[in-house]
Amino acid sequence: NIESAERVGYRPKRVLTFAYVYTGIMAGLAAVVHTGIVRIVDPLAFKGFEMQVIAAVVVGGANVLGGYGTVLGTTVGVIFMGVINNGMVLMHIPTFYQKIAVGLIILIAVSIDVVQQTMKERRMVKVDIKD
Repeated sequence: NIESAERVGYRPKRVLTFAYVYTGIMAGLAAVVHTGIVRIVDPLAFKGFEMQVIAAVVVGGANVLGGYGTVLGTTVGVIFMGVINNGMVLMHIPTFYQKIAVGLIILIAVSIDVVQQTMKERRMVKVDIKD
């Protein structure tokens, strides 16, 4: 958040540049690791994994509307989704139903997040200040 970075005393352009450079380096590292494992470069290697990534991040505790999330939570979400996907494959569940299950997991995680946000807002004390 550029405004928050300014308030803390960071230079927002430096923070933004760092974020983009760091993301690029991590994407490049992931590409090198993937190419080393699979031994082929395929631009469509992870096509169709978008919903699983979203599910893992949401299950890990990231807010869909933005604002917060942690690396540890995302890691836990990735492990959870990996176990779920592996279990469905081992149970010979068809791919169609696996995608439905991932969608349901996203809906449940988002619903829980929305309910938690609503409960949090209800607990907050509202104060009106009159001049």
